[in-house]
Amino acid sequence: ADPAEPTFGDWISERCTFHAPGDGEGPKVLLWGDSHAAHLVPGLLELQGEAGFTLVEAAFAGCPPIVGYEEIDNPNCRTFNDGVAEFIRTERPDVVIFSSRWNAFKDPYFLDRILGETIEMVRKESIIPIVVGDSPSFAAPVPDIAFMLELRGMPSDKYIASNSFRADNAIEQLSTRMRFAYFQTRSELCPDNNCLLSKDNKLLYWDHSHLTVFGSIYLLKSMAEFLRRHLPAHDLAETGPSVTETMDGRR
Repeated sequence: ADPAEPTFGDWISERCTFHAPGDGEGPKVLLWGDSHAAHLVPGLLELQGEAGFTLVEAAFAGCPPIVGYEEIDNPNCRTFNDGVAEFIRTERPDVVIFSSRWNAFKDPYFLDRILGETIEMVRKESIIPIVVGDSPSFAAPVPDIAFMLELRGMPSDKYIASNSFRADNAIEQLSTRMRFAYFQTRSELCPDNNCLLSKDNKLLYWDHSHLTVFGSIYLLKSMAEFLRRHLPAHDLAETGPSVTETMDGRR
């Protein structure tokens, strides 16, 4: 591996910990994943005051949160995830939120197996697993798409995603089988399969697929009720629209 490439040794948990407001008590939530996990942080921090949880971010770009996974383009991914798994065993957070660019996996059956094994590892530690679905990806940067639509005199707040959401059904079926909480972002970000580019004239994405700060806060507000039900501390205010989730089937 290139010595300039980041490794797990570069991750310092204290620097990636956002303590709960007030006395700092409350559940500890580990957010584990790649850059599609990191873009959830602004929204999670917006909810922190209501929920009272401490957030620890363990995000490594291009590295899905799966123990034993080998990423050709990211040779340090496996050791990073091994380090996070050891952190989970020793520090014992109350909840682990898994978030990743799931739709990059070409084989949903492979994803089903390896993600299931990692969730089982977390469960053995009596830790609550939560999986967040993938955000849409677009064929070009969203600011460019919105600009071109405006030039053509067309509505610029919606566009069709370029990805197939192939992983959604696999994760949904896995969550039903293993009975863990799954938040499907597609129903919130892409109603009727027509994906939102902006809301209130503010862009939700800054590139092909990563949420802006505004987009992160917008999405996480829609997750507020979901988190209220699944975090150990049930004091999160019931805000935001209803969400689609999978927990022992649809509810």
